[in-house]
Amino acid sequence: MALVPILSSCSDGEQVEKIKLGELFPVTQIARLDGGSLALESLRGKVIIFHLWASWCEPCRTELPGIENLIKRLNPEHFVFIALSVDDDLNLLDEFKRKYAVTFADYVDADRTIAEGILGVTAYPDTFVIDQNGYLIRRMLGRHDWDSSAMIILLEDLYEQAIEEAK
Repeated sequence: MALVPILSSCSDGEQVEKIKLGELFPVTQIARLDGGSLALESLRGKVIIFHLWASWCEPCRTELPGIENLIKRLNPEHFVFIALSVDDDLNLLDEFKRKYAVTFADYVDADRTIAEGILGVTAYPDTFVIDQNGYLIRRMLGRHDWDSSAMIILLEDLYEQAIEEAK
């Protein structure tokens, strides 16, 4: 399996493990910036890359172009990338998205109920990879080089492993 280094993160303390690998991902519904919501169950059959970030977090901002490129490279029949912002000012978040042409960050957890309360996130960015059946298969703390060949190989390997384990 490809090694993907952690580059940096914005941290408020020690990482907490409220969910372990192999457990059912506990988040079922997330809020959209437009006021709607998304049921994660509606994405079953695809690997979900569930990314928590904030516009005030420097490592989060520096990886945005790589995420944009990754999304273009991933097979949309196999993967979905969800970026959940923990920004509490939705107007500033919307402004940030427009200023930096961020196209993928449509979800928000302004009170951090999901990020910190349910998932135990204490540093950003933090990413959870969820298999086609809703189980956590990888947690990736910190900034990553998302559009690198190593990351693409890692994600494709995780997809293939999840397919094999489901058989």
